[in-house]
Amino acid sequence: MRIFRQFTRDRRTAALIFILPVVVMTLVSYLLEGPPSKIPFALIKDTKSQSLIYDLVKDDLSEEKRISLITENVGDVGQALRSGKIRGALIIHGGSFEDITEGRGVKMEVFFEGSDAMATAELGAILAQLTKRLMPAVRDVVNVAGDETSQALAGMDIVEHYLYGGKDFTPKDYLAPVILGAFPFVLTFLLTSVSFLRERTAGTMERLLASPIGRFEVILGYLAGFLIFTMIQASIILAFVLWVLKVHVMGQIWLLFVVVMVVTIVGSGFGIFLSSFARTELQVAQFMPLVMLPLLLVSGVFWPVETMPKWLWPLGYASPLTWSNIALRDVMIKGLGITGIFDSFGILILFSVFFISLAAATLRRQVD
Repeated sequence: MRIFRQFTRDRRTAALIFILPVVVMTLVSYLLEGPPSKIPFALIKDTKSQSLIYDLVKDDLSEEKRISLITENVGDVGQALRSGKIRGALIIHGGSFEDITEGRGVKMEVFFEGSDAMATAELGAILAQLTKRLMPAVRDVVNVAGDETSQALAGMDIVEHYLYGGKDFTPKDYLAPVILGAFPFVLTFLLTSVSFLRERTAGTMERLLASPIGRFEVILGYLAGFLIFTMIQASIILAFVLWVLKVHVMGQIWLLFVVVMVVTIVGSGFGIFLSSFARTELQVAQFMPLVMLPLLLVSGVFWPVETMPKWLWPLGYASPLTWSNIALRDVMIKGLGITGIFDSFGILILFSVFFISLAAATLRRQVD
């Protein structure tokens, strides 16, 4: 009865047990089964004359609900892939009725952006299914005209090109940026929130605030202390990923380290801020399913933000982990430098300043 009364009086624990599972499962259900955003994909005809293959492919892909067909020129495909306007492109060379019936066949090239493993795999599956349906469709059309096409179509296939990544990249290569961002963020969050709570309950924080030191200086001092351990942690994770797991890194290693350090600063500021809403270490642990789990789910760790339902996009882009995933992926897979990740890295800097400011603003509340 004592345990029962204790749980019923703790509203946060009651919500954690009864309400949170429903909220999380609803979120996961929308992520898995909700209407996803379509993958932008360009279909291009590299000929001014009529192309039977192009017409058949266009009719087929127009019925595909997983992609959105984009109009693009042949010479602009590379720029469109680099800018993120499209995730892939299929260029059809030739493919006229005469090419098919006279044995010249058709040449098709597919270009993948390649930095998003899930989008690349999805496009690959769509094109594989397209190829299986295309050959019988061409035979049906040409046979109606009284021509035999089996021999002409026997060697038709799709040549693949990758802007980033490629067939040499394994799932661990695509998962590494997620691990490098998520693990330091979550572990640093736990370290700082629990440690800061202990400082407050032990009376250390109250004595510090009674001194001439300002609240912002106190926060910066704690961050500097935690930063020593987070630097060691980041170094171990990076060394293990690079030299033990032998993950492909196309960019500069020092830039990876800098991004991971900023991620840990964001996690530290976030942990100090949220610790002001906890009175015990059990309540701090409750922040993991209450706060961290939703942040992980909508940050592109499991599903790319662009493939989630659009109403979840604001939540995804409000998660610091989304921007750490983007920055680390751009360095490790795309090989971009500091100017290439300026946007995502700058947003991480803003997150760190924002959470440090919130932590300083709530510091007095923690003592009171």
